[in-house]
Amino acid sequence: MKNTYFILFVLIFCIKCDLVFTGEKEVVYSYKNSICIIDSDGKNLKTIKKDAWGDLFHFINEEEIIIVGNDTTVSWGPVYLVHLNINTSEWEVIYDLNYFDNLNGPANGWEVSPNGEYFVFSAWMENIDLFLFDRNGKNLKNLVSLPLSRERYPTFSKSGSKVLFITDNFNYDDSEKYINTVSYYDFETDSVVKVLESTDSTRNRFMRLISACFSDTDDKIYLVKQIDDNTGASNLYRYDISSKSFTLLDENVSFIGQLKISGTRNRIVYKTKNEDIAIIDTDGQNKTILDHEGLHKEFAISNDGNKVAIWDKYVEGNGAQFFVIKHDGSNKFELPNGKSGAFSENGNKIVFHRVKKITN
Repeated sequence: MKNTYFILFVLIFCIKCDLVFTGEKEVVYSYKNSICIIDSDGKNLKTIKKDAWGDLFHFINEEEIIIVGNDTTVSWGPVYLVHLNINTSEWEVIYDLNYFDNLNGPANGWEVSPNGEYFVFSAWMENIDLFLFDRNGKNLKNLVSLPLSRERYPTFSKSGSKVLFITDNFNYDDSEKYINTVSYYDFETDSVVKVLESTDSTRNRFMRLISACFSDTDDKIYLVKQIDDNTGASNLYRYDISSKSFTLLDENVSFIGQLKISGTRNRIVYKTKNEDIAIIDTDGQNKTILDHEGLHKEFAISNDGNKVAIWDKYVEGNGAQFFVIKHDGSNKFELPNGKSGAFSENGNKIVFHRVKKITN
């Protein structure tokens, strides 16, 4: 029995370390990164840039993409804001994001304005603040920096005139009091407006107000709100800012992960408490489960809300899953070894980071 346990331990160790032992020699795997584009029906796969990766993609037009990533063979290291031409594969670094002490971009929120002209993101300076620059990497601005506060998960309003975000901080005059808010920055007035506030004397590490985004107008938001500290139970609501009223859209929602809303504001993608990935109309109708294994997965939704891309966040290489599916759960197809992606404005194309596992 002891020998059996030892053999199992060795096998698990080999799998975790990506090592395979043959009768003659050790086989070591490595990963090859590339940025690819494909039609959203699964046809016409094309490699745009070899030996490059990206965590965030955004189509400026049908020929040009903005990427947060790097032209390297490994999926870590320095991070840059890059322009990539789809037709010529021209790669132009327009901003060195390593200026920040500890960039918390994809982990705490990146968002592109509806007109594609501006980026807002969360990064660490003295606190976690919100920053903004234009699509050419110019005019960097510390958009929001609240005392003793961490600003995360920024999202633009449909008009582009406001940025909604989550804050959480500890009141150091009363170290047991935890304050969590949903606020927005108004470009027209250059001011921050608080929408909701929640406090927690237990210093629960999960925010009660977890993720939020604007509706098709600036007077309503969608948000995930935690309702039970012990179980983590959370619900999806629509909140009317003027009347300060909640409308329940779905129960038993996960307190981990961001909401993703379509550009037309007709559908929302989110995770359930069971870690399913679900999509629902913004009126709370037509909920559909798109994936039952969504624990470590991320997703993107097309501008019209008709298609969703889902991928593994941590798995790399030939075991990675990246698939595209319609909002009603039909027409599912997989992309080879995909990780991270975005739809073009018309939803006809998908750009994604491909990680291929190879034998050295």
